[in-house]
Amino acid sequence: MGLFKFLEKVVDRINELDVKGTEKSDISNSLKTQTIKNDLQPQTIQSEGNEEIPSLDKRLSNAFPSKNGLYPHEILMLDQADTYRTDTNNFQNFWKWECSVLEPRKVLDSLIDRGFICCSNINSELKRTPVVKLKDLLAKKEISSTGKKEVLINRILDIYNNQELELLFPDRNYELTELGISELKENQYVTYLHGKHQISIWEMNILLNVNNPSHLGYRDIIWREFNKQSGEYFQQCEFGLYRNVRLNMHNFLCEEKKYKTALHLLIEVISFDLSGLGNRTKPINLADEKFIREMHYESRLVNLFTSEDKREVIVPPGIVAYFNSLYNELDMLDQEFINYVYEEFSKVHIHERVFNDKECANIILSLSGLEERKLCNSYEIAVKRLKEAFALD
Repeated sequence: MGLFKFLEKVVDRINELDVKGTEKSDISNSLKTQTIKNDLQPQTIQSEGNEEIPSLDKRLSNAFPSKNGLYPHEILMLDQADTYRTDTNNFQNFWKWECSVLEPRKVLDSLIDRGFICCSNINSELKRTPVVKLKDLLAKKEISSTGKKEVLINRILDIYNNQELELLFPDRNYELTELGISELKENQYVTYLHGKHQISIWEMNILLNVNNPSHLGYRDIIWREFNKQSGEYFQQCEFGLYRNVRLNMHNFLCEEKKYKTALHLLIEVISFDLSGLGNRTKPINLADEKFIREMHYESRLVNLFTSEDKREVIVPPGIVAYFNSLYNELDMLDQEFINYVYEEFSKVHIHERVFNDKECANIILSLSGLEERKLCNSYEIAVKRLKEAFALD
């Protein structure tokens, strides 16, 4: 995978980098002074699947701090801070497996000490409190408990003094300070990439700070890496992986409301789904032994027809849902949209395919209810074409 090969080279070069200029020098000095380095600490952590993941010290030795001195795991904690409380917490497993953080509580405490988060005020805590509990507090003072939540909160603030409220709500959520809000806004890549698998927050931290002379933002870098990955997969005939990257690109463009380009990528995904091609599927050589050609023939059918009812080809329901969503977003007249879909399918060229571009367009349009199914008995059509292509008749 191109991205990870690139990152391996980057990590090897970080300590050799001759950083010039005030800003980069500050980063370098910050790394020397802020990164925790302890040769006695283990360099890896054993994961659930017996795979080793880097220790936090190891990650920090290759990472770059933000302008305010925070590393990716600390910025992620800012994003999660309002879900944690001052006394009782159950920290999720991702802190260990994705961030190598074994003691999340210490990260919270450090952010408090440095002014990025603070304990929520009583007003904020009351807004989080269930209405039933608010009514109980009013009932104890023999005050009316009717009305909307905002009215109940105002009554409680009027009749309870600060000391009473502090005793009633000792365990509260955290909230960001102005500094914390600013930090999170300036490092949106952490919030966006958390939980996604294409690029980790640690990898993006390196990509943003090394070999980035144009100062590309994280979304531009993600798009660049998508293109790099899809190009490599296509050259390697890893068509299943290529298809998955193109689907991720479709999702990415939908986030930016670039629906026409997203539709083209989804049409490419559908075309590959209906091609019968899978990972490492290379063009068949008719000079191959018959059993090899038969093996290719069977694999194509398996890739196309996964249900017990093999009369008609199946497009995954999720893909149909994406297609319908784009139809709604583009807001075209039905016939205009249908014509556009046929045109876009004609632009997709695949070296081997069971169904041609017009048939692919008809299949998805019929599944979406925009057109009648013109291609009947698609299983028989696929069998006939594959046998002809592999000279099996």
